[in-house]
Amino acid sequence: MLTFYEYHLPFSRPLKTAVSEFSHRTGIILRYKNQHFDLLSEASPLPGFSPETDQQIKRELLKNQENLNSFLQSGFSLTELKIFLDEIPPFPSLQFSVSFLGLAILSKRHITGIGNLLGLKPAKQLSVNEIISHGNPETILSQIDDAIKCGFSTIKIKTASPIGQLAAVLKKACEKHSEIQFRLDANQSWPKEKINEYSLQFSGLPIQYIEEPARISSPTELQDLQKKSVLPLAMDESIDSPEKLQAFLQADPDLFVVIKPMLFGNFLNLVETISKNRSNHKNVVVTTALESKIGRTMAAVAASLIGDPATAHGLNTGHFFEQDLFTDFPQVKNGIIRDPMAEYQLCSFQNIEHSLIKQLDHNT
Repeated sequence: MLTFYEYHLPFSRPLKTAVSEFSHRTGIILRYKNQHFDLLSEASPLPGFSPETDQQIKRELLKNQENLNSFLQSGFSLTELKIFLDEIPPFPSLQFSVSFLGLAILSKRHITGIGNLLGLKPAKQLSVNEIISHGNPETILSQIDDAIKCGFSTIKIKTASPIGQLAAVLKKACEKHSEIQFRLDANQSWPKEKINEYSLQFSGLPIQYIEEPARISSPTELQDLQKKSVLPLAMDESIDSPEKLQAFLQADPDLFVVIKPMLFGNFLNLVETISKNRSNHKNVVVTTALESKIGRTMAAVAASLIGDPATAHGLNTGHFFEQDLFTDFPQVKNGIIRDPMAEYQLCSFQNIEHSLIKQLDHNT
């Protein structure tokens, strides 16, 4: 039987990006339970980034509850799951949630891993990057020190601070920590005419890439901007469909692509697109969309299947919450996630902090 719940999780302090600020996270949990197993999935649109809203997902889930329940209870195959996903609304968070739940059900029924179902060998452990929030130079340096002590060597930092000031801070950090590597996230906030000027200020620093420096709509536009930048560029929010992902992968075999599965949608389409166009998964980075523990473990499983095993992934966002749905086990230890599928299976409905969720029904 399929039931739905919503959650509202405050952040311990406001989380700022270059273009917005978050004080809390909301989302919807899908629970599928029968006499053999009890599985969870999550559909959580990210305000400002997802094309759909929580309210739209709630309405669609409740409207389609009988159809969804009937399909999931059937003896469906992987091929039938693909067909079914084409028949439900195309909202990314809904598509990711239902496709992942369908795979989890098939995995349980056939007593095999999701990787085996998809013809992929999952990574047994994942390196994870830390995220540094905004602050004055001293605060940023302190956060970097703390990240290194916790076992992280790759650090993602938003670029809302004055560019010159941030470059100076990172230089100081590198003098202290020789093993460090940075990822800059501009959230499309750099003026295109300033790409060369801004990137030059970080020249000589261990910057892996600058993520979404500006809005980029095509591979041609990306190539033009890359010529102006002294840093490698990475695509994130601009890749919002299998067609765009394929176009960028084909245009540049070394391009870093940052995938948020919750914002992308149908996981089967995502697997197929990446496998066809970059079979070694090089420079494919998987990140969360600030979901609860359930959504983060789903993203971690995705990273173990389609992510670059040699790079760090953006999965360490649970510590931003004042309280998460689960409190009894951490996901990231010493900059590593071990056995993501085992982590997902630990997310049982019985262990949820039930005061943080509310069941959805047609009167909600």
